[in-house]
Amino acid sequence: MIVWRFVCNFVWLKCNITNKRSIMDKYKHRINFRIEKRKGKSDSDEMPINADITFGGKRVWYYIGYRLQPSKWDSEAQRVKRNNFNADGVSASEINTRIAKVEVAIHEAFNQLELEGEEVSPAIIKEKVKGILNEEKSSRLTVAEVYQLLIDEREKEIKETPATAQWSKGTLTKHKTMLRHLKEFRSGVYFEDINDEFLAKFELALIAKGLSNNYTHKSMMDIKTFLNWATKKGYNKNNAYQAYQQRFRDETKADSTVNLYALTPEELQSIMIFPTGRKAIDRTRNVFVFACYTGLRFSDVMNLRWVSVSAMAH
Repeated sequence: MIVWRFVCNFVWLKCNITNKRSIMDKYKHRINFRIEKRKGKSDSDEMPINADITFGGKRVWYYIGYRLQPSKWDSEAQRVKRNNFNADGVSASEINTRIAKVEVAIHEAFNQLELEGEEVSPAIIKEKVKGILNEEKSSRLTVAEVYQLLIDEREKEIKETPATAQWSKGTLTKHKTMLRHLKEFRSGVYFEDINDEFLAKFELALIAKGLSNNYTHKSMMDIKTFLNWATKKGYNKNNAYQAYQQRFRDETKADSTVNLYALTPEELQSIMIFPTGRKAIDRTRNVFVFACYTGLRFSDVMNLRWVSVSAMAH
């Protein structure tokens, strides 16, 4: 009788351990980031970057939102090679940051499912990861695509109900121009990519086109108007743009008396102590720093003579 009871307990214990292992194995997973391979495509063609997730004999692919030429991909590190960009101008560091976010979200998805004791399937994993990343299906439209939706909506109002339209024809034209600027800067960007770095680069890109401070300032305000609309409509769940401080101000306003191109004391100090290793550059740097401290134009500095210094001293 004692032996029989011992056997029963042993069998129960072994079954219980096996069952626990089976439950734990259900949530074991592996992640590999890969460039998608398609027949008939060359190394110069950009292909989607996917997270290849395997678990319990099953597999699911999760598109990270970026494409890349295979030659720019480091298969061993599973990251974009340094100092590379894709066709949309997205840098290696930005894409690699996105990859890291997706990787963390996938691990978190499995952890949550294990804590909740839920079943695991490819569809459930995908939806769980989207939820953690705040990426519903609607948010996978690019920023440019959603911007076009707003423009189409306002244009329809102007045509059908001009008396109550929220935009004038001039405002419509202005936003169409902004959409063109955005597409030229980066066409395939998603809402989750809109942050301080992106907005700062876009603002500088407008200035680089030769656009005025006033135009750039108003253009960035238009972008914020669009992002507010996209947030209200549920397309955007990333509120990072709300804290962005525009670099270039509207100079036509009374409170815009600051020299927007002035260096901060810290920036000027960094220039002063930066080791160039070349005497010619050091001399040029000294002239620039002298001009900063005296407020003289470069041409005035170059026209200075020792007699001028003596005259000022008296």
